[in-house]
Amino acid sequence: MPGFRELFWGFLFLFDFRLNGIDILPDVIGYFVLYSGLVKLEVYSSHFTSSSRLMILLAFLALPDIYSGWWYPGSTFNFVYHLAMLFLDLMAVYHLCCGVKELAVSRPKHRPG
Repeated sequence: MPGFRELFWGFLFLFDFRLNGIDILPDVIGYFVLYSGLVKLEVYSSHFTSSSRLMILLAFLALPDIYSGWWYPGSTFNFVYHLAMLFLDLMAVYHLCCGVKELAVSRPKHRPG
């Protein structure tokens, strides 16, 4: 089924591997790859559409996170930014999982043998 391979690679890019404060696997790329996979799955569930819209928003919000040198660790802005990113990530994954559930339920059951 098209789209799931992109979801795998997109989630892989969301891991933080930093070298001198620079993210080796930028989340921005991961969100755009997730978006491309979700666009292919939109025909199966409206939850995939909701998730893809959130992925685009997250991609733009993740731009400052490529380089962590400008963050002030104890600042209120840093806390609010990461809290908002966490909330949007959770909503995107929730809609993704609901879409996968709808897709799985709509498929005919296959019994081997």
